[in-house]
Amino acid sequence: MDNAAFSFSATAFANLWLCQTNHIVQKETISLQLRHDNQQDGVVLEGRTELNSFRYALAQPACEHHLAFFDSVMTHPKQIIETKQALAICQLANTCTPFSVFEVNKDSNRVQIERDNDIIPFALPKGMNIDIDMALTPEAKLSLESIAQTTQSETLSVYIDDEQAMFSDGEQVYCHSLAPLRAYRERQQQHFELEAKVVIDILEFKAERDNFQKIEEIKKPTKPYFTSALRVCISRA
Repeated sequence: MDNAAFSFSATAFANLWLCQTNHIVQKETISLQLRHDNQQDGVVLEGRTELNSFRYALAQPACEHHLAFFDSVMTHPKQIIETKQALAICQLANTCTPFSVFEVNKDSNRVQIERDNDIIPFALPKGMNIDIDMALTPEAKLSLESIAQTTQSETLSVYIDDEQAMFSDGEQVYCHSLAPLRAYRERQQQHFELEAKVVIDILEFKAERDNFQKIEEIKKPTKPYFTSALRVCISRA
């Protein structure tokens, strides 16, 4: 074959696959044939449905974006997680909505979410253990939940970095951008100083002072100083 890389219409392939329901359920072999058609100058995919009707699709030039994605899926190191554990993580994330980022850490056994630009940490539920670290956006969580609910596989492969998340059961692959994680990581490294103003009624303040000054054990200040507002500075990591 002259062309080592080519693609087929996803709609045509899916249509052929959907016409193999009985074969799939009964775990029978489904045969497809690839051949080079000199007249049409391309590769042709041929197959027969379970009703013995003939289907074919002419290949199209390979899409560079698809090839890059395929290379990414095949070469990135992946971690394995039990499907039931993935479902448990998704169920926990559902109890934390709304959030822009949901993160679980296996070493600290803690969960951390970002909501309204505020980072909120809390402990994992008692008795829940996780095998991998995972940071998800709401969209990535939905994909993980979907594949975990529909797959027949007992395990899923997971790849997550600060750019993207990929989940696969060996037959289907879900991929999501995790661009919001970059801003989330930056906020984790920041130290904030929060300033708050407390305004008091000066007349009530004076009345309280006069009342306390009637107590003999309290020494009266020689130069009392009053202010109509107090400024409090609170630092937090």
